[in-house]
Amino acid sequence: MFGDSTFRYAVKNTFIYTFTTVPVSIGIALILAYLLNEKVYGKKVLRLCFFIPYISNAVALAAVFKVIFRENGPINMFCQNVLKMEELPRWFADSNLNKIPIIVFLIWTSIGYELIIYLAAIQNISPSLYEAAELDGATGLTKFVKITIPLISPTTFYLVIVRLITTFKLFSAVNVMTFGTPARANTTIVTRIYEEAFNNYKFGYASAQAWVLVVIILIITLIQFWGQKKWVHY
Repeated sequence: MFGDSTFRYAVKNTFIYTFTTVPVSIGIALILAYLLNEKVYGKKVLRLCFFIPYISNAVALAAVFKVIFRENGPINMFCQNVLKMEELPRWFADSNLNKIPIIVFLIWTSIGYELIIYLAAIQNISPSLYEAAELDGATGLTKFVKITIPLISPTTFYLVIVRLITTFKLFSAVNVMTFGTPARANTTIVTRIYEEAFNNYKFGYASAQAWVLVVIILIITLIQFWGQKKWVHY
């Protein structure tokens, strides 16, 4: 199976998408949750704005992103009219750029869920801990690093596991944004399984690829459970 260069490429792409988007989205969500937990004007509206992409239809959002990043789309219009770029990016045709729209899509759509989970975790931290830290002269950054991050580490561990599994199962965004374009080879494990099963009718081969995906997710999850003993504080 791993002699199949297309499948190896799919595995490589899946790892790139996963280990690029998961840390970035969780980091952004944590910072936003910490800020929105403070006295911020219109925090309820902001929470809603961040959460809407997560509950929206993934296929519809991917179609919107495909329009935004096409050659005559808003992104290239901005590059042409504001940045004055002579050669406009070909987001889906250029092999050096075709992952960027999908990475941006994954980060944007996942922040809302992570933000809500982090907000719940931060609000469960006793205010007395922050008050004691203030009496000792701790700054806002010190309180964030020494109190908030350690106490919400179980939540971070949960989000890392959930987001890793979700991203490894990536299908809709790639299927909508890159299929039918010169970047069709920009595939993932699940899109490759779909092609083998329903386009090539190789159901046995697709099943074997699915089991490879299960094993990869299982191994990464077990590594996470082994490593969490060193950084998760219950």
